This record gives sequence, structure tokens and C-alpha cells, in this order.
Amino acid sequence: MILKIRKIKIIIFLILLVCLETNAQKISIMASYSQADLFYSPGLEANYFYNEKLGLELGFSTFLFNYKPNQMVNQAPTEFYNTFFYNGNIGLCGDFLHYKMFKLRWTGGLKIYHGPDFIPLHFYEEGGYFIYFDSSGTDLVGNNFDQGLDLGLLFHLHKLIIGLKYDTARYQKRFLLGWSF
Repeated sequence: MILKIRKIKIIIFLILLVCLETNAQKISIMASYSQADLFYSPGLEANYFYNEKLGLELGFSTFLFNYKPNQMVNQAPTEFYNTFFYNGNIGLCGDFLHYKMFKLRWTGGLKIYHGPDFIPLHFYEEGGYFIYFDSSGTDLVGNNFDQGLDLGLLFHLHKLIIGLKYDTARYQKRFLLGWSF
């Protein structure tokens, strides 16, 4: 009986928290994640609203290499691929819709990559996998940046943030999960 009362109190407490109206949330911190066959890319993004409708967004991601040497050509040493800075973005963010505890926000800005961009070069039928090529120009010879637009939608439920972003530099999707303060 005590356990049931405790569960009911927790459920009522959570409902009360969610039902509170969202007030002026100035700062949002989000963890981002994207991946492909040969890498994992966790990151961190932050939004700061300097007025009710418009804010500034900054973010960066790291690069963790899923090393498969038999599937690569023009490869650099492994330590080159595991870097702290893989990509960054800067831009603006704003509100599309705000109704009580729900918010739908947009983001848009500049995305810059400094790291490998693996594309399938050839399908190796006997092994059943693709052989990849680093097409970025960020190998040991060149040190180029890829840049494009970074666009996204963020859904706020009270203080919880769930989002999806897409960039035109390398046509990557990123998923975001965060919290507003």
C-alpha cells in the first residue's frame, strides 16, 4: 500500500512539472549525435535568447573513428581521424510556435566541417562491404574546410528539448536532446 501511494505521488509530481507553463527560457543546452559507417560524432550545442523571439546558437562536434582499414583507400594515420574538433556551427534561432508548455523553434546558420568525409568508392562483392574514399581534402596533403547551411527544428516540452538538424555541407542529419534553463 505504501509503495502504491509513493508511485501515485511521483506520478502527480511529474504531471505538475509538465503542466507548468513555460516561462522565458534564456539558455538551452543540447547534446547532438550523428553517425555513419566509419564514424561517430557526438557534440554539444547551446542556444541563448537575448529577447523573446530571437537568439544565438553555437555548437561543435567531435569525431570518433570506427576504424576499418580494409575498407579505406587514401587513409591517413588513425590518430589523425580522432580529433576534438570535427565540425562547428553558428547561427540564429527563434520561435515558430509557442502555446503554453509547448514551443516549436527553428535554427539556421553556418556549418563548417574540418575532418574526413567518407564516400563509398566501390562495393567489394566477395567481402560484402563498401570500400570508402576520404573526399574532404582534410587529409595530410590539404587542410580544407567544407561549409554550408545548418537548419533545424527543436521541439520544447516544458524544459525538455528534442530536435533534428540537417546541414547542406555534407548532407548530414543530427539528433538533439537537451534541457532549457
